Amino acid sequence: MVPSRRCPVHPGVVLQEEFLKPLNLTARQFAEKLGGAWTELHVTAILKGKEGISAETARDFAAVLGTPEAFWIRLDQQHYQWEKIHQENRSKKETNKPLKKAQ
Repeated sequence: MVPSRRCPVHPGVVLQEEFLKPLNLTARQFAEKLGGAWTELHVTAILKGKEGISAETARDFAAVLGTPEAFWIRLDQQHYQWEKIHQENRSKKETNKPLKKAQ
């Protein structure tokens, strides 16, 4: 269930606050642990909320952090679903504004 009053936390915030900080890992160190094509820039983009979590990303995070893949996918879906709903609501409000009277 997606909260209605506040935006769910982006997965990057959860990654930073719940995993990287307690483990004293930098974005670069985490990228190295993920291996493969992971770079510090890719991890940083997720941490800053500029990039979402794909199924492949969830699989890699789950393998390194010992979490279920579904955890990361669910965080991502809830965040972007809320964003989409609220973006649609904002655009509806803008198009439904009353017209100003001519002077």
